[in-house]
Amino acid sequence: MEKLDLYIEWKELVKKSKEINARKREIKSKLGNVSELKIDSYAFKEFNKPRASDMKEMYVSGSTLQEIGDIYGVTRERVRQILSGFGVDRNDGGIAKKIEMAKSIPCSVDDCNTLATGVHGYCRHHYIRVRNYGTPKPKFKREFMENDGGCLVEGCDRPFSAYGLCNKHKTNYYIQRERYKNVTDLNDFLKVQKAKRMMGKTKINYSKIREFMNNNPEHFKKDLYVRK
Repeated sequence: MEKLDLYIEWKELVKKSKEINARKREIKSKLGNVSELKIDSYAFKEFNKPRASDMKEMYVSGSTLQEIGDIYGVTRERVRQILSGFGVDRNDGGIAKKIEMAKSIPCSVDDCNTLATGVHGYCRHHYIRVRNYGTPKPKFKREFMENDGGCLVEGCDRPFSAYGLCNKHKTNYYIQRERYKNVTDLNDFLKVQKAKRMMGKTKINYSKIREFMNNNPEHFKKDLYVRK
């Protein structure tokens, strides 16, 4: 009886194998050349996971590969592999989608109705200013023409280059403001230069300059520059 049972089981397996082979031939005839499908095996494993479809929706909505990867704790390359299995192209979402969406909104600068040209949110005109000067509304020379084109620092007769300052004081102002944080703005810088002149020294510690300004407040109450 044992051999008879094994024989019956074997016949059933043979029958199933014939059905499987027939189904495989049918599918292959419909698919054609399987190698031309370029199916990503890595992405294919992800199809049954809910996060795969979520990644696709996020990418098409404008999220970048890196942003999606940070959310799910995977690399941007892994996200790309999963999306490629869905046939999602780089131009279907991500940065390309963000740029397309940005072009439909106005420039982020007040009183500018020109449409933005990229994800930075500025029109071409203001983006060039931001790239060159660090701000969409830089202080141009015409704002200092009332000073007859001379440096705003008291006692300096050199022509101004930017911020109403000559090349020497402009560089000093930028370094003290951006690198060392010794001055807060142009008006504060002019007061510091005035204090240095009154002290009769060109190289002096800023703590001593501040101490001198605090001890002589009557000389530094009035703003030396007021933007109009």
